[in-house]
Amino acid sequence: MVEKLFIISDSDEIEQIIRDKGSFDLDISTHKSSNEVDAKQPTSYCFIVNKIDKITSAPSARGVILGQTAKNNMKYLPKPFHISELFNAITELFDNNKRLKSGYLFNFTKRLLTKDNKDIQLTEKEAEIINLLVQESPLSTKKLLEKIWDYDENIDTHTLQTHIYRLRQKTCEDIIITTENGYKIC
Repeated sequence: MVEKLFIISDSDEIEQIIRDKGSFDLDISTHKSSNEVDAKQPTSYCFIVNKIDKITSAPSARGVILGQTAKNNMKYLPKPFHISELFNAITELFDNNKRLKSGYLFNFTKRLLTKDNKDIQLTEKEAEIINLLVQESPLSTKKLLEKIWDYDENIDTHTLQTHIYRLRQKTCEDIIITTENGYKIC
């Protein structure tokens, strides 16, 4: 899935640098202000601010502010900065948050699911289940039990099913579906 990156800047210089020198699979667009960002876009996306703007209410003329709208997760890069610092900051924004097909934004580090500006706090094991399924899907019950709980294949338990049931209750939908090959993330 291509991630969205909105740049709020008076010039398209940062966009051009990211396109020319970066190796990101991003849908990038530059806007003069946050008002230009389409309201129909997902409620959580990454942005770069290279000017004073109402998103941050912070003077960014001396640097670049990177962040995510859903989590108010900001990172400030003071000017001058090396292009590798900008690329590392962009990578960090996208690595910490994975967009699921169901529209949820998943943050493994914070153990958080976000959709429509609503946060769902996850337990450690729930976050591990989703994280594994994001990386490799589908996974069998035995593989998940082995990777998360270090159970050997001869153990008969309903631990995994209970955690998935609770996840489905928290989200009010099936973000994890059961297939003939195991569990799969939606």
